[in-house]
Amino acid sequence: MSSIDFSTIEQSVGFRVPPRLIFEALTDAKIVSTFTQAPAVTDPKVGGEYSFFAGNVTGKYLELEPGKKLKFTWRFKEWVPEHYSTVTITLSEGPDGPNSTKLQLHHENVPHGDNYGNHAVVEKVTEGWQNFFWNRQFGGFHRRCGWELVAAAAADLVSSGEPTEWLTQCAIVLGLLGAFSSLGINRVLGYAKLDL
Repeated sequence: MSSIDFSTIEQSVGFRVPPRLIFEALTDAKIVSTFTQAPAVTDPKVGGEYSFFAGNVTGKYLELEPGKKLKFTWRFKEWVPEHYSTVTITLSEGPDGPNSTKLQLHHENVPHGDNYGNHAVVEKVTEGWQNFFWNRQFGGFHRRCGWELVAAAAADLVSSGEPTEWLTQCAIVLGLLGAFSSLGINRVLGYAKLDL
């Protein structure tokens, strides 16, 4: 493995949704399965394992700070055996205040090649984050989850018995259901991409 070079991928993206919802979307197996359109398994606790894209990506959670930070190992099935990269996702309040998020991705130790001699691995991973996570997950979320997610969220809020929280969340959901025409495909339930 010493003949393989490694790179780090850095991405920064913003969303019109609070950081806690972005965190939830990245750690909830049902949500991950919805946007990847493939089976996902998550056990979001330190040492817990996850599997995305029907087992093609696997790893373990190293750090979890709800609404703030996720750190986990990451491995594509076709990578050199036993090689794991490390992903750190930091969430903070975005430029539009507490109902927006600035997400910073730091993905280190990504190999330049894989087990089959493909040398575009860094490009594949870079595009994968953009296409399967930021654009597909948060850019087309409502088309995949639809009203089932809205109904489930509303039921949870109503049963919480806290009307202020319920009204706040309903306002957020209703506001986020609107189309953000300047964002093109990113008309979303609550995960509209935001220019940073």
